[in-house]
Amino acid sequence: MSAEDEPLDLSEELVIGDAPQFEGDDPAPEQDEQPEDVVIAFADDEDDESEPTPLVKRLREQIRERDRKLSQMRRSPAPANDADPEPQVPDRPRSVADYDYDEDQFNAAIDAHLAAKDEHAAWKQREEKRKSARGEQEAEQARQIEQQRKALGVGDYEVKAAAVRDRLSDAQMAILINGADNPAQMIYALGRSESRLDMLCGEENLAKFAVMLGKMEKDIKVTKKTAPTPESRVRGASGPMNIGGDKQLEKLEKEAARTGDRTKLIQYRQTLKTRAA
Repeated sequence: MSAEDEPLDLSEELVIGDAPQFEGDDPAPEQDEQPEDVVIAFADDEDDESEPTPLVKRLREQIRERDRKLSQMRRSPAPANDADPEPQVPDRPRSVADYDYDEDQFNAAIDAHLAAKDEHAAWKQREEKRKSARGEQEAEQARQIEQQRKALGVGDYEVKAAAVRDRLSDAQMAILINGADNPAQMIYALGRSESRLDMLCGEENLAKFAVMLGKMEKDIKVTKKTAPTPESRVRGASGPMNIGGDKQLEKLEKEAARTGDRTKLIQYRQTLKTRAA
């Protein structure tokens, strides 16, 4: 029996990653990147990992409810700018009779009223500019926090953040957002730690609150775990065979080049493609 008539042994296990690319073949799809399990928590916060007793649960719920009410009571509009207070506009004089028919006093009162109106109009323009600047700053902060949130790679951020916003006052949240190196990470870690959130909520001295916040942020630990990517294989009857070193394929290619007859080569390639599908 000649070499050309030898039966083809295709009972091998084919490693798809080593298979040659034939003309007309579609490239093998790349494996999707495996998701990472991200854990963001305080390094020494072990109490929150254990199951609390019913009494602890009840006390924590009472504390949360108290802090929630206090937080709502402390929420108020932005304070007035003490450096540029709103000027008062006196009422416009109605009659010269109110000034004992002294026209000079009456005219002076009208002039004072008009000057106060002009001053108030100028103040209003300055106040609008300040509001616009605050709005732009808040929008930029929100954009940065959103970028940080996406970088965290956690799926329950909004739930944790809502718990923090619900318990901290506006002033405390402002310190957190403006003072933390990574506000989104700090918010998420606090949302996972009831004990530390309780500590911060109970501190009304904003200077002490800022110090506590800075110390807590240094204790945050981020752990990422990536699952291994499984190897794609096609199972056969025996051990693995590297397609890149297929002796039979090389022999058929040489034979086809010598004789010009590519029938067996095409059949063999089709067989490989069928088994790899």
